[in-house]
Amino acid sequence: MNSVNELFELLNQVGQTREVEYCMIDSATREIQAPLSAQTIGVESDEKTNRLYFQCPKVVGDNVDLTNYQLRINYQNANGEKDQYIVDDMQELENDITFSWLL
Repeated sequence: MNSVNELFELLNQVGQTREVEYCMIDSATREIQAPLSAQTIGVESDEKTNRLYFQCPKVVGDNVDLTNYQLRINYQNANGEKDQYIVDDMQELENDITFSWLL
């Protein structure tokens, strides 16, 4: 599954719909406000993966338009190992962008 739209199509095909809850990113402070459903997350192996959804302003800082960049999520896991996730589903939503992270 490569995009949020494909996820919605799949959910509609099986007769289920759910509203996506976004983690909201403050462009000034970079603080993330997570919905209650995303405040406890984690996976131990591939069969229990989750997808987190994010929304933030499209233009940040000194007039930087994020749609001109390849977004990456840098993270550190519970074992202290660092890595990055390449965002492949960024979408424009009026003055914001949305994207997801497959955990």
